[in-house]
Amino acid sequence: MLFRPDLSGEDREDTPAQEIPLRLGEILTYDCFTLVRIGLFTCLAMLPVVTIPPAFMAMNSLVRQVLMGKRVLCRKEFWPAFKAGFLRSYGVFFLSVLLPALSLACAIFYAGRVEQQPYLFALCVFSIVLFALSMLAAPHLYPLAVSGVSLAQAVRDGLMLGCANPIRAFFATLIHNGLLLFGVAFLPLSAPYFLLGGLSVPCLIGQFIARPVLLRYRPDLGRTDL
Repeated sequence: MLFRPDLSGEDREDTPAQEIPLRLGEILTYDCFTLVRIGLFTCLAMLPVVTIPPAFMAMNSLVRQVLMGKRVLCRKEFWPAFKAGFLRSYGVFFLSVLLPALSLACAIFYAGRVEQQPYLFALCVFSIVLFALSMLAAPHLYPLAVSGVSLAQAVRDGLMLGCANPIRAFFATLIHNGLLLFGVAFLPLSAPYFLLGGLSVPCLIGQFIARPVLLRYRPDLGRTDL
């Protein structure tokens, strides 16, 4: 029988770098089957396509419980989480997943045409700023949203938390969104990747990286009764 990993120190920003992979490996090892089940339920909920945002909201909610050391029963908990943040999930999905990709694409598009049309320089700079802000806020939006924080408050808090530790925020977003886009680019060949945790594992890694900052400035969100 596997023993649940000690999560008592994962809310510290000063955890030595060499200990972070070990601590993350413990969580992934203990909860690997739970993460696969979360991923399977998420893929199932995403089949109508229009339900992708609430599926992501439910996935992030259950992954947050995994990081809090709680036992997750997907069959009982996924669909209530799916329904709970249904409408709000579309705004969170746009801001945390679509906006970084769209702003980066716009920045590249405008940068390639600045020489012929100099006025596009302003749009290029705006897109870069929007990309940077969205990368900083993105890893904190879902944990805040599934905790019951309003979308507007989640955006404000997400930006402040991202600015508090921009390196963690950047890498959390890069891992989560980067692996997601990589998998989407190779569909349908990447279908087994998504079914075997390609959604839930990057989500957990992203939340794991950003969680110490979240708990430092919002310790109330670390309560297990939320």
